[in-house]
Amino acid sequence: MTLRKLTAYFGAISLFFGLTIQSPATDAHSGSSPQAIECKDIFFFGAHGVEQEGFGLEVADVWNKYKQSMSNSGLTLDAAPVNYPKQTLLQLLKPRTNRNLEAVTNGAITLSDQLSRRRAECGDERYVLVGYSQGAWVIHKFLAIADSTAVLDWIAGVALLGDPQFPETGIVAELAPSYAITLPDSIKGRTESWCLSYDLPDLGLGRRAVADPLCQLRDRRDIADCIAANYGKLPKERCPHFRYKETGGTNRAAEFLAAITKYQGTWRGSVKQGESDTYPVKVNYKGGAIGETVATVEYPTLECSGNWVLVSQTGQALEVKEQITEGKSNCVGVVTITLTPSADGTLQYAVDSPERARATLRRG
Repeated sequence: MTLRKLTAYFGAISLFFGLTIQSPATDAHSGSSPQAIECKDIFFFGAHGVEQEGFGLEVADVWNKYKQSMSNSGLTLDAAPVNYPKQTLLQLLKPRTNRNLEAVTNGAITLSDQLSRRRAECGDERYVLVGYSQGAWVIHKFLAIADSTAVLDWIAGVALLGDPQFPETGIVAELAPSYAITLPDSIKGRTESWCLSYDLPDLGLGRRAVADPLCQLRDRRDIADCIAANYGKLPKERCPHFRYKETGGTNRAAEFLAAITKYQGTWRGSVKQGESDTYPVKVNYKGGAIGETVATVEYPTLECSGNWVLVSQTGQALEVKEQITEGKSNCVGVVTITLTPSADGTLQYAVDSPERARATLRRG
């Protein structure tokens, strides 16, 4: 399904449910008339939470930390908010209402429109999606309807905070299960979702565990505390939904996104094997989770090619298992490769068994 078809499909859904859908903003940054698009390697779309507009505090913090983490990646980045109607916390706590569905569907349509226009101009651009609170529901909606390889392959990574669609325990699953959305299997390896809970300090009344009721509705007192905290009647600490920045949740989201996107793209180099053998290598790295196929690899002069499956990944290096699928008689069928990023933006490729091989991989 193409993105233009997606936008039409969202419109059909809105008519079916009797929802009032606003026209999507025409400019990704401001909603004004379209401007010339400057293509990037990765474009970040952020969907704000309740009581917010633009990026909102949490999504803006993820963007700033992600951009900082990617500063030495050699990739070009830019960002824009998903422009959709602001909702109040009280409205979101009633997930069955048409007003909630209208806001979420508006956000999904807007995201589809913004991404579609960029995709038409920037064929090699990849996308990062971040949503907090109701913005996470917006991204769920977009991804569920966009469940086709042609669309989801462009999505480099997804980070969700305080997600009302959190599986099984989210407020949607608990109070409006008919509106629960399951993420497509093909995007799960590039998606992470955080739901915050912690113990309140003991103030003489005994310790009490509290959770973000938007994604973990286990105690109705948490809802009452969040409403009171939202209107200044209780400290914000009483409501984990408002504490993702202060407790490091936004930092974890940025680190996750940087880890799965910093290597994405095409890499080339010349492998030196043994004392004298050299041959070119080309890698198309798309990213994914441990155990998933994250790249294709080609050795053109050896006339063999295959896949890389992610074995492990840290901030310092990643390890992949290379599995040759074409030209098996020309290359070793399975080897383990360690990739280590350098300060100059290159990747150091290292194989130690069955024979030592080294390469410096560069983008392009």
